[in-house]
Amino acid sequence: EKTLYDLYSLQAMRLGATVYILDENGGLISSTDEGAVAACALPDPVAESYAALESDDGILPVDGENYSMARADCSQTNWTTLVMVPTATLSGETAQLYLQILVVIGVCMGVAFALVLLLYRRFMAPLAQLEQSIRRVDAGDLRAYVKPQGPAELVQMLQSYNTMLESIRVSMQQQLEMSRRKQDLEMQVLMSQINPHFL
Repeated sequence: EKTLYDLYSLQAMRLGATVYILDENGGLISSTDEGAVAACALPDPVAESYAALESDDGILPVDGENYSMARADCSQTNWTTLVMVPTATLSGETAQLYLQILVVIGVCMGVAFALVLLLYRRFMAPLAQLEQSIRRVDAGDLRAYVKPQGPAELVQMLQSYNTMLESIRVSMQQQLEMSRRKQDLEMQVLMSQINPHFL
């Protein structure tokens, strides 16, 4: 019995299970339940639940607590192994597993959010700044430069935009200056034409 007990006791303790090994007549051969071993018989509540077990496994009450029961018959010895695990233990492990899964999902979502935020700051924030600058230029502000920031490609694009803006501003200033000079020259020509008549 001791040799047999050593084969299954560690696994039973790890599962929090109670194991009963019965002979073909239902007599107790070995068990993790010391009280049952001392009495050399299944406890009455266990025997009642075992008799009510319709298939090889099921959930049955024993002394007001639900147990998940599984039965296996050995063809060589005609012995039956009955394993009982409290459903609270099983559901506790399941709840702990769900909690771990939820924590992992939460961490993954947090990392994903951080990555999205980082990508937004690196790519979208400079583009949003560029959009605001374009609106200001459309309103007539040719000094609406943008601060080059972000990845190298974006920095290069924003620098090109600033250079283009500066070129447009200088070109418009030159055109205004030329237009002003042209008007001044036209006025001078007109004045020179008018002066002889008055003389």
